[in-house]
Amino acid sequence: MGLRQASIIVIALVFATAASAAAPGKRDKDPNSPRKPAPPVPKIADRDGNKIFDDLEAKMAAASPDAKHKVIVTLNERLTDTQIAALQAAAGRFAVSSELPIIEGFAATATKGQIQALARHDLVSTIARDAPVHAFNADEQGAFGVTKAKLDDYALDGRNWFGPSPANVVVAVIDTGIDLGHQDMFLHVVGWNDLVNGNPTAYDDNGHGTHVAATIAGGDPKETKLQDGVAPGSKLVGIKVLNSEGVGSTSTIVAGINWMVANRATYNIKVANMSLGSDGCSSGVDPLSAAVNNAVAAGIAMVVAAGNSGPASCTIGPPAAAANAITVGAAGAVSDDPYTLATGLNLAYFSSRGPTLDGRSKPDLVAPGVNVRSALAGTIAGYTDESGTSMASPFVAGLAALMLDVNPGLSPAQVKSIVMSTANDRGAPGTDLEWGAGLRPLPDRAVGAESAAAHDVGGDDPARGRRFSCLHCWVVCVPGLFLQRRRSFQP
Repeated sequence: MGLRQASIIVIALVFATAASAAAPGKRDKDPNSPRKPAPPVPKIADRDGNKIFDDLEAKMAAASPDAKHKVIVTLNERLTDTQIAALQAAAGRFAVSSELPIIEGFAATATKGQIQALARHDLVSTIARDAPVHAFNADEQGAFGVTKAKLDDYALDGRNWFGPSPANVVVAVIDTGIDLGHQDMFLHVVGWNDLVNGNPTAYDDNGHGTHVAATIAGGDPKETKLQDGVAPGSKLVGIKVLNSEGVGSTSTIVAGINWMVANRATYNIKVANMSLGSDGCSSGVDPLSAAVNNAVAAGIAMVVAAGNSGPASCTIGPPAAAANAITVGAAGAVSDDPYTLATGLNLAYFSSRGPTLDGRSKPDLVAPGVNVRSALAGTIAGYTDESGTSMASPFVAGLAALMLDVNPGLSPAQVKSIVMSTANDRGAPGTDLEWGAGLRPLPDRAVGAESAAAHDVGGDDPARGRRFSCLHCWVVCVPGLFLQRRRSFQP
């Protein structure tokens, strides 16, 4: 299908139509309520170099010697059954729950003595906790903002600029699932894998994944609704790794990434969104971050939520700490203090801050993540507002899909470079530990920069070159004229 030229749709996913069913309202944050003290942040790294991650050592120290711990063991060599058998012979037989080839590792249950024996073996590279992973919606903070975040960001749709490409840019949603019964979803899902319950048909028994997926690609490419996603012309592959409570394990998430990479050519997966993670401050070499980096190396742009552990510093956990991920914080129509309402987009106080444990700057940028309206699972045409960095990362994943629709030759590194270099600088000048490179770029800026990149990547297609010329007019010239009649967005 060719790209279509059409007028700009100004605001996507802003408020429900008369037929929409919103979730019950949430109370604003009570300014008189005491602020909860920040819990201790686990350090997710092997700082003493004994191959055992520090947070796992802390768990073992607090448990009885015969207690069993769920761990992920990575090897220095290619994973084989023979190597696992050799490790069991050296450390005593332990239960292996899954093999994780993408990180040359496996998930197992072992005692403290077995873990220490494994660490002494030459085959072993690291031993980490098979830590709990959860969705990054911010229900515990509440939807405290009064003004919808997207009311301050005028160009979140993009469908009529690009349309679905002939290759159908596909975004993998690694989450709680996707509800095919919702009107915004049933045209989009082209692939599915359920690592939780093994159901062959796509579903969502939590709702988080459906909300995320619809923010990326919700809507019908032939119609227009105010709740349309950022890239309604794209397709989706749902990978269910979180249960009905929005919780999973590190090993299940890694297995989901492994499946995605193995099937990337089958579905033409170019982008993946992960609105999930573990709490803590990571150095970025944990198993989940390693799996994300390896997926990027395989050609998939990995967009990851930064986490909801702010406003404390060093709260970037796995997989947000992955060096090659596009890590996204959250902004909203509130100040970075929950007790002070403000106008315009400001950093959400719950958005996790850098640096990473090894001193790198994260997040990479920030996008709207407070009171984001998107599809409500379990309904046909319902919509609901949610807050969290979970709601911010799909904006950037959708933008990446639009960029790859125009230029499929972009590498994940180029996608990341463009969205960061075209972001609107906020906070301290330059890249900082709260906003990263700044507020998520508007599509005209990011795709305009992408068009320049086309001269170096995939720019030998004359037809595609003509599309860029027309596209520049639609996304740069027309919005400039149109916005003179609207309240301007102040980055």
